[in-house]
Amino acid sequence: MNNFNIIFIGFYTLKTFTQIAVLKDDRGAKPESLGKMNTNKSSFIKLARQLQSKYPKTTLHLLS
Repeated sequence: MNNFNIIFIGFYTLKTFTQIAVLKDDRGAKPESLGKMNTNKSSFIKLARQLQSKYPKTTLHLLS
C-alpha cells in the first residue's frame, strides 16, 4: 500500500524534454527516476493525474 504523507517530485526541464524523479517521505529513501516526458502542458497535467491516482492521500510537492 502507498501510505506516504509527502511525495517530492523533482524536475530537470529542458526545451525538448523533462527528466522526472520522485522521493518518498520514508527514512533512508532514495530518489527514483520516472524517466523523461515531453515539455508541454498536457504532459505535466497527465503526470499530475497519474501521481494523484497512485498516491491519493499524499501531499505532492513539486520541485524544479
